[in-house]
Amino acid sequence: MTVIDTNIAIEKIKRNKEIHENATIILEYPVILTYKKFYGKIYTLRQVDIELAINLQIKKTGKTKANSRCINSINLHKSK
Repeated sequence: MTVIDTNIAIEKIKRNKEIHENATIILEYPVILTYKKFYGKIYTLRQVDIELAINLQIKKTGKTKANSRCINSINLHKSK
């Protein structure tokens, strides 16, 4: 499962392209909810998910990354 960054979603919508990736960007970019070519899922982040993602990123790289990259890290961690 891939989670799309807001800037990529905005660019795809501007270009009228299909979006098959998943998203966590409802608050940042609610337009995605009504975009006809959005085929992914919308994930709601829980506090525990955010904390886990931040801790995994810090453990792995020493710093945090954007939310979608953190969510992808959680999913990679769960699949091991």
